[in-house]
Amino acid sequence: MTSKIKWLLVDIGDVLLVRNEENNKTFNELLVDELNVHIELAKEINKAHYSIMEIKYISEEEFIANLKRDLGYDAPKDIFSYFARAYSKQRRPNTQFLNFLDEIRLNGIKTAVLSNTIAIYASEHARAGINKESGFEPIIYSWQVGLAKPQKEIFELALNELKVGPEEIVFIDDKPEHIKGAASLGMHTILFEDTNKTISQILQLVTPEVGNVEI
Repeated sequence: MTSKIKWLLVDIGDVLLVRNEENNKTFNELLVDELNVHIELAKEINKAHYSIMEIKYISEEEFIANLKRDLGYDAPKDIFSYFARAYSKQRRPNTQFLNFLDEIRLNGIKTAVLSNTIAIYASEHARAGINKESGFEPIIYSWQVGLAKPQKEIFELALNELKVGPEEIVFIDDKPEHIKGAASLGMHTILFEDTNKTISQILQLVTPEVGNVEI
């Protein structure tokens, strides 16, 4: 008897990248530091950047024009770099889990990413080792495909990309509503709450084929 699991389909935020314990500021507070604005404006800028760009690509120039029109805010010309710096200060790679995924690949399980995110952070993800060269392929970003979890269509797109049945995929995410969306199509699912617990749950699903992988 061998495992039917062929793919681990993994979220990024709070799974592959987790909170940096050395920086306890919220993202809004980090934007205050970066942009030198008051907290209420930082909240509005933060809300604008995700609500606009999560399911479509918008150029920096267009985003700046939107902020001027909607908030009356004259943003710096390189505002995306301010977001990227704030993001990098708040997040760190989940090294334990990334190392585990390196081991799981050696045992024949492939890894892919399905993430609701925006284009600004793609380079930060790559620097953290979330890229094709590190074994994550495909990487499905909401801003690239015009869909976002928990929409059924984005999970159907992932199934088409991975070219397997849902029973051959384990989907790992930190949000219950995303887990529910994947499960509705028949994928195995794991709600990420703790790295050690998640690794144990994965091993239970892929054992005995890769049961020798250490935590």
